Amino acid sequence: MSAAQFAGLVVELGPMWEADRAERLTARKRSRALGAGRRYDMPFATRLFVCLVYLRWNVGYRGRGAMAGFSKDTVNRAVDECTRLLAAKGITRPDGSRVGNEDELAEALEAVDHRALADGTFVPIPRPGGGWAAQKAEYSGHRHRHCRSTQVVTDVDGWLLWVTDDQPGPTHDLAALVGSGIPERIAAGGGTLVADRGYQGIGNHVESLDVLLPNGAWGRGAGRYNTDLSRLRVRAEHAIAGLKRPKILHGFRRRAHQLTPTLRAVAALTTLPA
Repeated sequence: MSAAQFAGLVVELGPMWEADRAERLTARKRSRALGAGRRYDMPFATRLFVCLVYLRWNVGYRGRGAMAGFSKDTVNRAVDECTRLLAAKGITRPDGSRVGNEDELAEALEAVDHRALADGTFVPIPRPGGGWAAQKAEYSGHRHRHCRSTQVVTDVDGWLLWVTDDQPGPTHDLAALVGSGIPERIAAGGGTLVADRGYQGIGNHVESLDVLLPNGAWGRGAGRYNTDLSRLRVRAEHAIAGLKRPKILHGFRRRAHQLTPTLRAVAALTTLPA
């Protein structure tokens, strides 16, 4: 990230952080006037910086606290606050528009004629506590590890459009994509979904959806079709590679409900304008 990009985030997200803090402080009846009590010694720019370091390098709280000169609890709160702000910022498209919710995703799909690529990825997590049942619910037999999975949607040029909510590790890519509601949006616009063989049968779940999948036929024509389709699908894999460049998605150690905001925060940073 360049200095200009960091400064732009500070200018954009700083007022949002102040407004969020004021809303939290005035959400219930107060015994003291607003502004009383302990001061926020860590400025917002430092809060954002330690959050970005965490997302990029997955450094522990004590390490980041020592680096910034604050306690691990202060750093923990800073990461939580800034992660939510980055997730709310949304994905930036090449034309400068934002995709931060499903309505904006629908507009983005309309802009690309409802043509989209989809693929799945996963985020490793520590072995859950709570006994065998809790561990089994997060264990992927396909990947031989405890993880959470998500679906990534891009346009046909490979530009990231959306990252779905995380799902338990054993969730099949087909079930996860159908459950996200994205295929219905594509079908409603008469568009085309391009995916791999893991999504075979998606047409049985979503009517009138035009799907391009690899076929199992042999011969020169079938081979050429699969080759051309692979050259198109690989763009979604490149988008996933960019999304997984930050180390936070190589071993997520925070609470489970914080993974989806973290995914969306990383997506927002991945598509940050130069």
